[in-house]
Amino acid sequence: MARIRLAVLVFLAAGSLAAAQSQWRDVPPARSIPAPFPLEGKLPLSVEIRPASAVSAQDQQLAANEDSSIRQRAGLQLIDSTGSGWSYRQIACPAFPDHLFLRFTRNGGKGDVSAFTASIPRFGQGRDRIIPIQRRGYSLWSPAPVNAQTIAVFNHILAEERPNGEPEWGALAVCYGALAGTGSEGTFSPIAAPILRVENNGEASIEFETSDPRAKSWAMIFDRRGVLKKAIHTAMPGWDVKPVPPAQEARWEPVPRAQDAAAQPVPALPVQ
Repeated sequence: MARIRLAVLVFLAAGSLAAAQSQWRDVPPARSIPAPFPLEGKLPLSVEIRPASAVSAQDQQLAANEDSSIRQRAGLQLIDSTGSGWSYRQIACPAFPDHLFLRFTRNGGKGDVSAFTASIPRFGQGRDRIIPIQRRGYSLWSPAPVNAQTIAVFNHILAEERPNGEPEWGALAVCYGALAGTGSEGTFSPIAAPILRVENNGEASIEFETSDPRAKSWAMIFDRRGVLKKAIHTAMPGWDVKPVPPAQEARWEPVPRAQDAAAQPVPALPVQ
């Protein structure tokens, strides 16, 4: 009798376990989310904008060698850089060591300011390029930060840098803001750590706010290969701008997938 009772208990326990298992859905194994850029970074999240007097002798010589090319390309963008009154500053981007970036400006008085950014490859691996910023007080076509031409030039610079390694996402995003903006001498940097959001398909967005007195919000959207598709630049008046603490670092976070919610264990409804 004891053996029969034990067998019945075992049978009932097995049935209960099978019933419990049937009430839960299988959870698919977690898989890594691909990212278009390395998630770890060591470069500073800031860009130094230097006066011409602080540019190295080597870079000054490179700028002099490419002067006619730069002015010709600026002319093709309807910016007359042949007259007097032009000066430049260096935009020192840690993310792109193989390029010299110069911001050319001419101030003809209130409402008459022209500016453009020039990209010069340091070692001949690429070509000189122009990002139009302003022509006599007006933005060309659309504001430079969101302009399709700015995005195209930036993607060419990325492609020229990549043979030597993948640029760090936080540093390259801040560099984009410095190249497309109108900042003066000093340091261009975020007021909070940039955030990288990675989609399930590998596309990603980078978001940050800058230390510009007007406190601009930036968002850059990349495809899974790390090619910039779109940039968003929004004014946020009234912000109290504070520098980010030195210890703060860029962070990234995955975007939840729609199927993740469906993959969680869900108790089955009781049979009526």
